[in-house]
Amino acid sequence: MEKLIKIVPLHEQQNDYACWISRPVSKRIDAIEIFHNQYIQFKKF
Repeated sequence: MEKLIKIVPLHEQQNDYACWISRPVSKRIDAIEIFHNQYIQFKKF
């Protein structure tokens, strides 16, 4: 997953949902898989 950082003025900020929806579906699925794997690793300890 690539890190995405963009500095914008406070009054121009997107909400998290709008940012998430603007990403391609394949990138969103990849991110969910990464979060899922991290969760599984966390639960092992």
